[in-house]
Amino acid sequence: MIFTGPSPRVFTIPASTSFVDALADGLLAEAAGDAAALADMEILVPTRRSVGSLRQAFLRRSDGAALLLPKIEPVGDAMEEDLAFTGSGQDLSLPPPIADTQRRLVLARMILSGPGGAEMMPGDAVRLAGALAQLVDEMAEHDVDPSKLEALVPDDLAVHWQRTLDFLQVVLDVWPGYLASREAMDPGAHQALIMEKRIAAIAAYSPDHPFFIAGSTGSVPATAKLMTLAASLAMGAVILPGLDREIDAESWHSAQREPSHPQHVMTGLLGRMKLTPTDVQLWPGTAAPTKIERARSDLIREVMRPAATSEKWRSLPSPDPDGLQGITWIECPGIEEEAAAIALSLREAAEDKSKTAALVTPDRDLARRVAAHLERWQLQIDDSGGKALGHTPPGVFLRLLCDAAVDGFGPVSLLALLKHPLAAGGWPIASFRDAARLLDRDVLRGPRPKAGLDGLIARIKAVGEAKPVLPSHKSLDAFATRLDWLLRPLSDALAEKHSPAGTLLDIHLQTLEALAATEEEAGGTRLWVGEAGEALADLVAELAPALDSLGPIPCASFPDLIDVFLAQRPVRPRYGSHPRLFLWGPLEARLQRVDRMILGGLNENTWPPEPATDPWMSRPMRAALGLPSPERRLGQSAHDFAQAFAAKEVILTRALKVGGTPTVPSRWLTRLNAVLGRVGEGLKRQEAFQIAELLDEPGHSVALSRPEPKPPLAARPKRYSVSDIETLIADPYQIFAKHVLALRPLEPLDQEPGAAERGTAIHGALKAFADAVPGPLPANALDLLLEAGETAMAAYADRPTVVAMWRPRFARLAAFVIDAEKDRRPDIQHLSTEITGAVALPIAGDTVELHGRADRIEHRTDGSRVIVDYKTGSVPRSSEIVSGAKPQLPLEALIAHNAGFPNSKGDVAGLEHWSLKGTEPAGEVIQVKADDLNAVIQATAAGLVALLSHYVGDESSGYPAYPPESKRADYNPYAHLARATEWGRDGEGDE
Repeated sequence: MIFTGPSPRVFTIPASTSFVDALADGLLAEAAGDAAALADMEILVPTRRSVGSLRQAFLRRSDGAALLLPKIEPVGDAMEEDLAFTGSGQDLSLPPPIADTQRRLVLARMILSGPGGAEMMPGDAVRLAGALAQLVDEMAEHDVDPSKLEALVPDDLAVHWQRTLDFLQVVLDVWPGYLASREAMDPGAHQALIMEKRIAAIAAYSPDHPFFIAGSTGSVPATAKLMTLAASLAMGAVILPGLDREIDAESWHSAQREPSHPQHVMTGLLGRMKLTPTDVQLWPGTAAPTKIERARSDLIREVMRPAATSEKWRSLPSPDPDGLQGITWIECPGIEEEAAAIALSLREAAEDKSKTAALVTPDRDLARRVAAHLERWQLQIDDSGGKALGHTPPGVFLRLLCDAAVDGFGPVSLLALLKHPLAAGGWPIASFRDAARLLDRDVLRGPRPKAGLDGLIARIKAVGEAKPVLPSHKSLDAFATRLDWLLRPLSDALAEKHSPAGTLLDIHLQTLEALAATEEEAGGTRLWVGEAGEALADLVAELAPALDSLGPIPCASFPDLIDVFLAQRPVRPRYGSHPRLFLWGPLEARLQRVDRMILGGLNENTWPPEPATDPWMSRPMRAALGLPSPERRLGQSAHDFAQAFAAKEVILTRALKVGGTPTVPSRWLTRLNAVLGRVGEGLKRQEAFQIAELLDEPGHSVALSRPEPKPPLAARPKRYSVSDIETLIADPYQIFAKHVLALRPLEPLDQEPGAAERGTAIHGALKAFADAVPGPLPANALDLLLEAGETAMAAYADRPTVVAMWRPRFARLAAFVIDAEKDRRPDIQHLSTEITGAVALPIAGDTVELHGRADRIEHRTDGSRVIVDYKTGSVPRSSEIVSGAKPQLPLEALIAHNAGFPNSKGDVAGLEHWSLKGTEPAGEVIQVKADDLNAVIQATAAGLVALLSHYVGDESSGYPAYPPESKRADYNPYAHLARATEWGRDGEGDE
């Protein structure tokens, strides 16, 4: 039935029909129940995944019964052994193709050695080498002789293209010699030669069995030549996907000149065969299109009409409503909402046991988001693109190790590595986890340790002296020793600025295995298992011998180099995916159908993708060499869209913004808008993303009241610092969290030294100076203070930028301090700095201790005292101090009045703030202004007793968060615990 028609024998399966199912039906009908006849057939399809799709189609037709399948192969994977059956006498021995990894690394070395290569990172060179390798293969596919580069006129090109051309000529002259020395070939040239030999063999010895090429459009010249030959064979046929047999002649001829048209590639193929669309037959057994299918076909034909004939839209009659049946339109605010809407649509399809559904998109980010949303319902979707190796657990583990090593084992990168599920370091996993958590909580918070592994180990051991035992009975000191043993070889290797890439890989892998080991299991046993572990092992096996081709590289560039290969190696699950839900790229969707097709990511430069920019060839250069235009890819993308759009149920989706940037609708949506007049008018809108958002909306909301915990009196604190009292006045809840719940805020990791650290350094320098110069000032007093400042800032020597900013400010405030001291020192008998004191107060039948530290207490020659507080930030107003809102200095005076500070007797005659900002002015002495300072101190004492009696002696009193009558605290690390943003304070929450 198939081979009764005229030659060349070309068929098509309409876009509205599942290609692989219709193909399987036709071949089964041709075999007429003869299992041997079916097994004798040979079918070439576009990709390896389409091989699997066709096999599954045969199994569906046999209801799962055993079946002898035809020989099904990808059309581009012809091997030398495939030619043996011909007996053509050809010399079939060919050098093997060079491994892609080896080729890219060798070409990368050439790029690094070429013009401008010295400033280039190896990872960027490998990326460029990938594009260069693709160009070499493309030239082989299109039979472009590299010598044609000499025919290009450099004067017609921009200067940078002239340099690129010169470099290309050098590389393409040297490269064949390298291949010959390795007895290898370029993969593209190897495949082209195999295809050429196969075509010659088939032409000489026509196969005596049915020979089909199905699903390909002939975009590669060698494939088009093979398809032309197959169509002319007595037992051969070609089956095209979605050829438009009803396109008008004018549009067909325009499509020949328009690479972005979906039929463009097939116009060239049929032109080679000297056929027109009307000469192409429907595949036997294909049902005649229904009214709805015909209307949909007419609609997509108009949407894809060539630009040269698009003026006919002006006289276009209203589209047949039947063509819009089954099409739904979803426009979402952002990509996350789009992913949620798609996931919900897929989940809805999964609820129907007889229904299949697929998301078709070239946007890998959208695909990953959809897969993640589906996991909330325990739905694992079959993703044809797989997951990048760099996003799998072992791949992430390797990347984290590379980043931590180059970062000098800084807090953030180190903790990310040590908290990875594969990290155990030769200890029991639980013990290693305990140590990593303690490292996070008590060791690495705040400013980063001194750079390198030595700084890290020193910091851990210093803390370990105070907290020597972990919950798992392992000492923190032992953990420091273990980390030193694990990371020292890698740290020493990276001490060299440059190192051979292969050596860097070896030392990273040794460290990785040591980190992955447990007390009972070797690291390799945990690391190289499972689909992702095996994929990483395969990649390492390819990289290990090939990296030597790259030569020495900067050690800091190694993570980026590894990322290049991890990002381009997909990992696909072998089993466990949902049997009726799929995630396809456009190419996989070309030959398959499901009940619900969701076409996602319909934004310009996503679908269709932006034409790839060739870093090695400009458009005029490609045209002069006879290479295809980049717009040809747009035509293939348009064909894939047209195929998917013809499905019975179609959902079109796009996001208005991606990454916060407004998007432009896909040109096909714009064309659809032009044909329909207005998208919203003709297409049914679906607000699926709004439904998806409702999944996370609570059924009802409860208004929260201001928290006011009331712990028992026994649990309430009996010891307060001076700063605690100010907090107790402004926000009692903070005292509850700090002293009753014993919660302490964690400092940020890898914190840059800021205002707090600068203030600490200034306080330390002033104390060191006062201790060194307790009496009259010497002539070199300023030099001594500046020296004390340098000593205080030495702790931040590994932050030269920070010290460079602090130094001039300290120099200015130091000059101010010395000037102030010159006037004050003659009247000072004794000077106390950074002195700690406390006083016990009888409160409600109990004793409460108030303690504090005074920055400076001046014991004057007249027997009085002046208490000074250094301020490197804002200074409270005298009115706030007198009113009791800012009671720090009066409370310190209260401690002094009760002899709470050592060696401190006498009345307090003055309270002062020294503003030490180091700006303009550099400093200022600000006295607390009060008519009667002693009365202020006494009033503060009375208020303190009343305040503490309220909390210490009254169990009915609570610790409210932000009392309405109080002022907001300057700093509140417990706002999230009090849920201040939920109940708000005076109508506004606290961030």
